[in-house]
Amino acid sequence: FLSSVDFPSVPAPPPMTSGMATSSAPRTGTNSLPEWAVPDGWTPQTPGPMVMAAFGIDAETTVSVSALPGEIMGGLLNNANRWRGQVGLGPASAAEMDSFTRELDVPLGEGTLVDLANKGADKRMVVVIVVHNDRTWYFKLNGSPSTTDNHLASFIEFVRSTDFNHG
Repeated sequence: FLSSVDFPSVPAPPPMTSGMATSSAPRTGTNSLPEWAVPDGWTPQTPGPMVMAAFGIDAETTVSVSALPGEIMGGLLNNANRWRGQVGLGPASAAEMDSFTRELDVPLGEGTLVDLANKGADKRMVVVIVVHNDRTWYFKLNGSPSTTDNHLASFIEFVRSTDFNHG
């Protein structure tokens, strides 16, 4: 099984200009990145494993974009509980999902916003999940509760600006 797994290599995003810059990496087959408007002050970073694009916003706050084949692998609750662990929260039940998830209108229809804050550990992660064609896209905003509050509107604008059909 492991020898059949293929992790696409994606080139780093091109340098950004000031303002809400539109950017996209070269498009080749299914490894292509969508195009999006990058908010002023976001600095492109080298993507890590399973991350297709990454941005630094300030010393504490980052954004990453990942995509995996198929529907939400493992289901929403399992992913949310894994992310809850990453911010130092315990697992949640299916009945508790409404307390930290909501639907988010995106150009393709609806996405799911997962908002996980642990004020005691000074960590917050906001994830927007968008299913498009045969992939599930994960847009993640990470930082402290206060810094993510400061950047949440521009993060949502970034997600909504994503053009999967460009090119």
